[in-house]
Amino acid sequence: MLNRFIKILLVFTVCTSLRGWSQTGVYTNAGSGDTLSKAIDDLFLQLGKAGYAGYKLNSPLSWAGKGFLILKTDEASQYKITVPAKLKQYGPEGLYIKSDDQSAIIIGNTGLAVQQAVYTYLDRLGFRFLLPGEIWEVIPSLRSVYKKTEILTRPDYDNRTIANGHGYANSKKIETDFK
Repeated sequence: MLNRFIKILLVFTVCTSLRGWSQTGVYTNAGSGDTLSKAIDDLFLQLGKAGYAGYKLNSPLSWAGKGFLILKTDEASQYKITVPAKLKQYGPEGLYIKSDDQSAIIIGNTGLAVQQAVYTYLDRLGFRFLLPGEIWEVIPSLRSVYKKTEILTRPDYDNRTIANGHGYANSKKIETDFK
């Protein structure tokens, strides 16, 4: 009887660790309702669809190399988290992601960059979002919420305005490129 109980306990322990049934540690300075907390909510909303449980917020001071570390660039330097020097040159939307089999570091120059970094990381995990709505989502089957990757990037476009067919949206650079 004791032997059977131990086997059941072992199977349960293995299953819960594989499917993320325990709360994942998130180390951040996110405040209630700010951009970072929205990014974290988005991350775990999507991970929840793949079968992973919620998260527990912790101070970045307690970061020990496991879980998610989600910060803005200026905060990362306060906690002596090393980021590539080039990240600061990437402007307000520069982002950096470094992850292994036990952790993911997600850092952006601004809150907007952190949100973009979250969706970039979800993309690396196999999530896809063509349009809003469940019919347009691809939710992968995951063994872990961590995937070894390293990304340093920024958006790759010059202009975000819609010209509605009326010229080049007052951009001399674009106008020159297309003449």
